[in-house]
Amino acid sequence: MRGIIPNVSRARDYMERHGVRAVLASSPTNVAYFTGFECWLYEKYTEDVLVIGAQRARKEAFSLLAESGDIVLVTDSYSSLFAWELVGVELLCYGSPLAVSGKGSRSPHARFFRDALSSQKQTPAEALAAALRLRGVTSGKVAVEADSIRPETLRSLKREFPRIEFLDGWLLIRLIRMAKSETEVRLLTSAARVNERALYQ
Repeated sequence: MRGIIPNVSRARDYMERHGVRAVLASSPTNVAYFTGFECWLYEKYTEDVLVIGAQRARKEAFSLLAESGDIVLVTDSYSSLFAWELVGVELLCYGSPLAVSGKGSRSPHARFFRDALSSQKQTPAEALAAALRLRGVTSGKVAVEADSIRPETLRSLKREFPRIEFLDGWLLIRLIRMAKSETEVRLLTSAARVNERALYQ
């Protein structure tokens, strides 16, 4: 399932025009826009609620839009089950190592979770690095949401990819979202009609 379908053709046009090889979003609103992933667990809970002694900060999630048009969602393993119905989005997880038996439930949820854990990385930065490498992005320009990505995560990426120029992409993301695709217009129109019926009928 997907909610808003991102305007990928517009995004790729801007990316090609400015030589940007990938767009990395990290705010919940923009992650939801690019991937359809909306999860109360990572949006509301801070890490210290789940892990004693952890920092009081929102759990990290990211969307990566590559120059090819491929979309990758990076999130923690515990939140990954909220992404199991997403279509057209690759999933990469991070978190503490977990031993999950292949036995037990054969439900789609259980299979999805086992698959997610099979390629899990330990940290958000490691998962992002894997996503970039899988898309062949090891040099050039990458646009990031500088005001929402954690400084330590960005520093790790810069150390890992010295040939990538990480740029503040807040304006690029705004420009991508500014013009709605035909699919977005249909979805927004449908949502407006549902609201009107709820108000006036």
